[in-house]
Amino acid sequence: MPTQEYPAYSGPSHPAGTTGIPITRAERDEILSVFLGLHEEDFLRRNAPPPFGDRIPVNADTPQIIERLWVSETRWRERAFAAWTLGQMDLAPSERSTAANALAHLITNRMRTSGTSLGSRALRALQRTAMLTTAGFTAVLLLFLFGCFVTSPLIDAEQLFWMFLSVPLAILGGLACSVYVLPVVLPLSLALDAARNNFVRATAVTALGRLRVPERVGVLAHALADGNGRVRDAAEAALYAVLPLLTTEHYGRLPADTVPGLCKALGHLYHITPFAGSVEGTRREQLLVLLIEALGKVGDGRAAPLMEWLAGESMLPRVQSAAVAVLPVLRERQRQESDRDALLRAVSAPVATSQELLRPVTGCTGGDPQQLLRPGQAVVEPAGTLDPVIKKVQ
Repeated sequence: MPTQEYPAYSGPSHPAGTTGIPITRAERDEILSVFLGLHEEDFLRRNAPPPFGDRIPVNADTPQIIERLWVSETRWRERAFAAWTLGQMDLAPSERSTAANALAHLITNRMRTSGTSLGSRALRALQRTAMLTTAGFTAVLLLFLFGCFVTSPLIDAEQLFWMFLSVPLAILGGLACSVYVLPVVLPLSLALDAARNNFVRATAVTALGRLRVPERVGVLAHALADGNGRVRDAAEAALYAVLPLLTTEHYGRLPADTVPGLCKALGHLYHITPFAGSVEGTRREQLLVLLIEALGKVGDGRAAPLMEWLAGESMLPRVQSAAVAVLPVLRERQRQESDRDALLRAVSAPVATSQELLRPVTGCTGGDPQQLLRPGQAVVEPAGTLDPVIKKVQ
């Protein structure tokens, strides 16, 4: 069967690599705070200088830094700084692909040992509750004992005994009261863990955008529709850097979730883009055009329905024009994909079993025409050709 030639999108394109993600003052201050929060003997702190410039020299090996992405969620500073460091390194193509894969797993919360499950977070909430209540009871008791000592400096043996005994009693009392305090601390603890995890994820999104790996554009597209605003903002900036790198050569070579991710990002961004001519609306409209052009380069028939809606119903002129230009390409790809699926559908033929008796065709043999014959076994060529051949085995 001849190779299918799919139409290529020949619309406007932005030059590759012209859009970067500069380090803002807010980002530098946050990462510096994370850096200073690391232990002085920490591997990352000893090998990566603090981020005072746009690029930093890194003397650490990439696998060692990637390994820090997999540590427990409680060590969120290490995870965040490791992700940020990967985005600042000049990596070879193979190392860049490895780093991008690790960051993608971090962004999608698929790290096996990060402790991001609800059960582990609830357990940490219980631990925090017990520590708070125990510390509170102990502090109150110590203040009470200090007050007693000030008012009565002379303490006999019995009073000294009760003073020492009151400390473990305060600890037990704090543990018992933690059950009642847990409903208040639990949501606060979960919110704290979620905020820290989303900070790490947003840092990873920015780092992935700085690595500029087109094969991971689907992860960034899904992040644009994330439930956390910080992750969405990071994904928006990262897509500006990565989308121009896509070409028609990537069609059919990207992960299966890339096209659905781009469609999801396009639909989400369109619904939150203001129609008025504001600065934010203009910036998001430009990203909408980039997403449409990307689907024209790497999209398949799954993107055709959304593009039809934008071409007919969009209230943004630039978006509508871009959708109209891309729609014929997607329709043609959709048609050719349907034709290809129809041609490659498996062909089946009924095969007679060895238990059936057949009457021979008159004139084919010299035997008795009334004699019933048993059919021979047949070997059917594997499906995949248009005309499968059946050979008789004598």
